Amino acid sequence: MDFVFFDIECANCYDGKGKPCTFGYVITDENFRVKESDDILINPRAPWDFYVRKKIIRYDLKEFDKAPEFDGVYPAIKRIMTARDRMVFGYSVQNDIKFLYDACERYGCRQPVYDYIDVSLVYKTVKRLKDEASLSAAVAEYGSVFEGEKHKSVDDAFNTMTVFKNLCVELNLTSTEAVSEFFSGCGGNSLFKIKLFGVKNLNEIESVKDFCNLKNKFKKPAETYVSEGREKTVFRCRLTGKRVAVNHSFFSDDFIAALKLLKRMKQSGIATVRRGLPFDFILTGKKEEREGGKKELDATDMLQILGMSSDELAQTSLPDFKIK
Repeated sequence: MDFVFFDIECANCYDGKGKPCTFGYVITDENFRVKESDDILINPRAPWDFYVRKKIIRYDLKEFDKAPEFDGVYPAIKRIMTARDRMVFGYSVQNDIKFLYDACERYGCRQPVYDYIDVSLVYKTVKRLKDEASLSAAVAEYGSVFEGEKHKSVDDAFNTMTVFKNLCVELNLTSTEAVSEFFSGCGGNSLFKIKLFGVKNLNEIESVKDFCNLKNKFKKPAETYVSEGREKTVFRCRLTGKRVAVNHSFFSDDFIAALKLLKRMKQSGIATVRRGLPFDFILTGKKEEREGGKKELDATDMLQILGMSSDELAQTSLPDFKIK
């Protein structure tokens, strides 16, 4: 198995869309012997963000005027990422996957599909950190010196390899053993990410299995729906006209069912509000998580109040809200 460590820098990410200008990579064998590396320059055909121009880019901007646009380097990038028997690594790699997705969308290129591991998540897991550490901090932790220049893509890729190699040594694992150990919790397949990035309407997500990531994407819109979402009242129940505060734990068990239940509550004339506002009842997660008190309800209680079965809830459509 070969390992591909990569990093992408962008000219800007205006409107939430990355415009890659460098694609740096290092290909190694299982013993971390470098087989190939390069920093591919890409003409972003986009304005340069002031901070990127002053603090991030390690080249004269004139070099990018002479470089091909993304579709000109796409075949090489696809070969690097998708060759047989390869595992892809990055540091906070979800950002780089998104930049690559954005560029493919912009230029009409087929999305490359590959398995990946996020080394920043592996490091966070092993070190039991609350937040992810910077790449330079992870390098320094092992007494290593950051090779090259920070934010130069090929150098960031090389230092990502250094961190993963040091993690393997610390854990007394071979590289392939470490891949097996951390792939499920700190990695995945880019195909799911591709589907996730393309999701705009909440009703599209039921065909996607990884609801943990979907919860992150829809967290803010869901919170807004709790307090501001409107549904036409189509039936009444004994809590019609009452204010029900929704605890964050209510979403922890089954995110999709929780959203469907909220919709039916609103359709019954129940006013749902966020915690911290005046309420008549509070909707929480599992019963063992209740704070104690007659005003507290969980999903099972609410289904009984609404006169619904779990099968009927499953057949309910999701709320109709979108995200940017």
